[in-house]
Amino acid sequence: MTESTPQIWHFLGYPFRAGSMIAGICACLAVRFYVSQEDRKDHRWNVDLPVSMLTMLFTAGIIIRLRPEPFGRSPTEPD
Repeated sequence: MTESTPQIWHFLGYPFRAGSMIAGICACLAVRFYVSQEDRKDHRWNVDLPVSMLTMLFTAGIIIRLRPEPFGRSPTEPD
């Protein structure tokens, strides 16, 4: 039996796991889509688009900084 190794991608010199980044960005997009659908009357693209981009950038930054492991313990849990 062989062990699988995670796919490592690099962005501006920072390594991160591809699976964690894809999952985080997809979750961020899903939440932003849900929020924009809840308040459709007051939906403004000129506000929603920059907020969506900021949330995706913060999500990517957190994933690069904390390097979460899929199906692993939370990085904030004590040892």
